[in-house]
Amino acid sequence: MIQDVGTLSAYRRQGVFRAMGGFMLERLRAARDVDFIYTFPNARSLPSFVRNHRYGVVARVPVYVAPLDVGALLVSRMHLGAAGRWLGRLLQPLARALGSRRPTLEDTEQLVRLDRLDDRLEPVVRALARSRGTGLERSSRYLTWRFLEKPKGEYAVWALARGERLCAYVVTRPAALFDTRCTMLMDFACLAGEEAALRRLIRARLEADRREGAVLAVTMGLHPAFGELRRLGFVRVPQRFNPRPFDLLARGLAESGPELFEPSVWHVTLADWDVF
Repeated sequence: MIQDVGTLSAYRRQGVFRAMGGFMLERLRAARDVDFIYTFPNARSLPSFVRNHRYGVVARVPVYVAPLDVGALLVSRMHLGAAGRWLGRLLQPLARALGSRRPTLEDTEQLVRLDRLDDRLEPVVRALARSRGTGLERSSRYLTWRFLEKPKGEYAVWALARGERLCAYVVTRPAALFDTRCTMLMDFACLAGEEAALRRLIRARLEADRREGAVLAVTMGLHPAFGELRRLGFVRVPQRFNPRPFDLLARGLAESGPELFEPSVWHVTLADWDVF
């Protein structure tokens, strides 16, 4: 995966970015140990990837949001002041009713924060990706490196447990987006048949974050599990309202490799993207 690119302003429009991209492709082909490359370029660099290095656009990755505090959202985004708070008190029960199919934790279930990822989580980490043909290989080791070992310590890994057995996990991070306090769903998964448990886990965490002041929940990705988030009140953001499109690009290097340009075979979450 290409994580970051850039050229100093004094050297732009001289073919530096194109030359670096060509050099990288040449070296990777020679190494013969990489089947494909994928990346999420911004609008400025995307044309160069497509035009100069023959990357293809797999999909524009959907973004999903769920209001956690309607009143605060109206105040912060629509500047309605006291009227927004009053209207929010009227609309909040409706917002909760739209997600009323989300049950609370069952008596035998516990929500636990994981400060160390061990073998108990490994089957859960790999379960959701097993049905997809293309995507980042997830493991407890990768999630530890990606989230728990980051110096700022801004991520939290939550799991739903029944006794010693972990059934689902979700990684969250607080973030301020457009002056709105948000909870980001970075990554999540569950064992086969535990989809309802995953929804209970996500609901419990979002409710706790709402009580602590979060106004909006945000996530993005490619996987059928994202469609199930509508049961928790998430809606897909229309692309015309998305200020930062997430375009997934890929380029094959091997003569025979995985299917790259069919979005339905991909498993992508915010864990793949290094900005958050």
